[in-house]
Amino acid sequence: MHNLFVLTLLLLAGCATPSTSPSGASTHATIRNERCLESPRIRVFQVLDHGILANLCPTSFKSYYDDAFDACNADGDTVYMPVKPAQNDYVDDQKVTLPDEKCFVADGTFSYVTAKDMNKRVRKIKIIDAQTPSPSVGAEKKK
Repeated sequence: MHNLFVLTLLLLAGCATPSTSPSGASTHATIRNERCLESPRIRVFQVLDHGILANLCPTSFKSYYDDAFDACNADGDTVYMPVKPAQNDYVDDQKVTLPDEKCFVADGTFSYVTAKDMNKRVRKIKIIDAQTPSPSVGAEKKK
Protein backbone atom coordinates (compact mmCIF):
# COMPACT_ATOMS: atom_id res chain seq x y z
CA MET A 1 0.00 0.00 0.00
CA HIS A 2 2.87 2.37 0.88
CA ASN A 3 4.54 1.63 -2.48
CA LEU A 4 1.30 2.46 -4.33
CA PHE A 5 1.07 5.79 -2.49
CA VAL A 6 4.70 6.69 -3.33
CA LEU A 7 4.22 5.64 -6.95
CA THR A 8 1.11 7.83 -7.22
CA LEU A 9 2.99 10.82 -5.75
CA LEU A 10 5.86 10.35 -8.19
CA LEU A 11 3.48 10.13 -11.13
CA LEU A 12 1.66 13.28 -10.07
CA ALA A 13 4.91 15.15 -9.48
CA GLY A 14 6.16 14.14 -12.92
CA CYS A 15 2.97 15.39 -14.55
CA ALA A 16 3.03 18.74 -12.78
CA THR A 17 5.23 20.92 -14.95
CA PRO A 18 5.14 24.69 -15.21
CA SER A 19 3.10 25.75 -18.21
CA THR A 20 4.92 27.54 -20.96
CA SER A 21 3.95 29.44 -24.05
CA PRO A 22 4.93 28.23 -27.53
CA SER A 23 8.05 30.40 -27.30
CA GLY A 24 9.10 28.55 -24.14
CA ALA A 25 8.48 31.46 -21.74
CA SER A 26 6.68 30.67 -18.51
CA THR A 27 3.04 31.78 -18.59
CA HIS A 28 3.24 32.56 -14.88
CA ALA A 29 5.48 35.53 -15.66
CA THR A 30 2.73 37.50 -17.40
CA ILE A 31 -0.64 39.02 -16.58
CA ARG A 32 -3.39 40.50 -18.75
CA ASN A 33 -2.43 44.00 -19.83
CA GLU A 34 -4.51 46.46 -17.81
CA ARG A 35 -4.77 48.74 -20.87
CA CYS A 36 -6.79 46.09 -22.77
CA LEU A 37 -10.37 47.02 -23.53
CA GLU A 38 -12.87 44.48 -22.31
CA SER A 39 -14.26 43.47 -25.70
CA PRO A 40 -12.25 41.39 -28.19
CA ARG A 41 -14.82 42.03 -30.98
CA ILE A 42 -15.52 44.74 -33.51
CA ARG A 43 -17.88 44.98 -36.46
CA VAL A 44 -16.52 47.05 -39.35
CA PHE A 45 -19.03 49.42 -40.89
CA GLN A 46 -16.78 51.47 -43.18
CA VAL A 47 -13.38 50.91 -44.73
CA LEU A 48 -11.35 54.10 -45.23
CA ASP A 49 -8.12 54.73 -47.13
CA HIS A 50 -5.93 54.48 -44.02
CA GLY A 51 -8.10 52.58 -41.56
CA ILE A 52 -11.53 51.35 -40.57
CA LEU A 53 -14.54 52.66 -38.69
CA ALA A 54 -16.15 49.98 -36.58
CA ASN A 55 -18.39 49.35 -33.61
CA LEU A 56 -16.68 47.90 -30.54
CA CYS A 57 -19.08 45.14 -29.50
CA PRO A 58 -20.43 45.11 -25.95
CA THR A 59 -19.37 42.20 -23.76
CA SER A 60 -22.81 41.93 -22.19
CA PHE A 61 -25.92 42.51 -24.26
CA LYS A 62 -29.68 42.33 -24.05
CA SER A 63 -31.28 38.92 -24.50
CA TYR A 64 -33.10 39.87 -27.71
CA TYR A 65 -29.77 40.01 -29.58
CA ASP A 66 -28.55 36.73 -31.03
CA ASP A 67 -24.91 37.46 -30.17
CA ALA A 68 -22.44 40.25 -29.42
CA PHE A 69 -22.13 41.11 -33.11
CA ASP A 70 -25.87 41.80 -33.37
CA ALA A 71 -25.54 44.13 -30.38
CA CYS A 72 -22.61 46.01 -31.97
CA ASN A 73 -24.64 48.29 -34.21
CA ALA A 74 -27.15 49.33 -31.54
CA ASP A 75 -25.08 49.30 -28.35
CA GLY A 76 -21.43 49.31 -29.48
CA ASP A 77 -19.11 52.32 -29.32
CA THR A 78 -17.87 53.69 -32.64
CA VAL A 79 -14.08 53.38 -32.96
CA TYR A 80 -11.42 54.04 -35.59
CA MET A 81 -8.45 51.77 -36.16
CA PRO A 82 -5.63 52.91 -38.44
CA VAL A 83 -4.52 50.27 -40.92
CA LYS A 84 -1.76 50.67 -43.50
CA PRO A 85 -3.31 50.67 -47.00
CA ALA A 86 -1.16 47.71 -48.12
CA GLN A 87 -2.41 45.67 -45.12
CA ASN A 88 -6.03 46.83 -45.17
CA ASP A 89 -8.02 43.83 -46.32
CA TYR A 90 -11.02 44.61 -44.11
CA VAL A 91 -14.47 44.82 -45.71
CA ASP A 92 -17.72 46.52 -44.72
CA ASP A 93 -19.82 44.53 -42.21
CA GLN A 94 -16.86 42.27 -41.34
CA LYS A 95 -16.99 40.67 -37.90
CA VAL A 96 -13.60 40.57 -36.18
CA THR A 97 -12.75 38.58 -33.05
CA LEU A 98 -9.23 38.82 -31.68
CA PRO A 99 -7.44 35.70 -30.41
CA ASP A 100 -6.95 35.51 -26.62
CA GLU A 101 -3.31 36.64 -26.90
CA LYS A 102 -4.30 39.99 -28.51
CA CYS A 103 -6.51 42.87 -27.40
CA PHE A 104 -7.73 46.31 -28.40
CA VAL A 105 -6.43 49.36 -26.50
CA ALA A 106 -7.43 53.02 -26.66
CA ASP A 107 -4.88 55.10 -28.56
CA GLY A 108 -6.20 58.66 -28.66
CA THR A 109 -9.03 60.02 -30.77
CA PHE A 110 -9.91 60.36 -34.45
CA SER A 111 -12.00 63.11 -36.02
CA TYR A 112 -13.89 62.89 -39.29
CA VAL A 113 -16.80 64.48 -41.16
CA THR A 114 -19.80 62.28 -42.00
CA ALA A 115 -21.62 62.19 -45.33
CA LYS A 116 -24.26 64.42 -43.66
CA ASP A 117 -21.52 67.01 -42.99
CA MET A 118 -21.41 66.34 -39.22
CA ASN A 119 -18.15 66.48 -37.30
CA LYS A 120 -17.48 63.32 -35.30
CA ARG A 121 -14.72 62.43 -32.83
CA VAL A 122 -14.34 58.80 -31.82
CA ARG A 123 -11.91 56.67 -29.87
CA LYS A 124 -8.91 55.45 -31.85
CA ILE A 125 -7.84 51.88 -31.08
CA LYS A 126 -4.98 49.57 -31.92
CA ILE A 127 -4.20 45.89 -31.41
CA ILE A 128 -1.48 44.85 -28.94
CA ASP A 129 -0.36 41.73 -27.07
CA ALA A 130 -2.81 41.02 -24.27
CA GLN A 131 -0.12 39.73 -21.91
CA THR A 132 2.39 41.92 -20.11
CA PRO A 133 5.17 41.00 -17.68
CA SER A 134 3.92 40.50 -14.14
CA PRO A 135 5.03 43.27 -11.75
CA SER A 136 6.28 40.56 -9.36
CA VAL A 137 8.65 39.26 -12.06
CA GLY A 138 10.27 42.68 -12.37
CA ALA A 139 10.63 42.87 -8.59
CA GLU A 140 12.28 39.45 -8.51
CA LYS A 141 14.83 40.48 -11.14
CA LYS A 142 15.81 43.58 -9.12
CA LYS A 143 16.72 41.46 -6.08
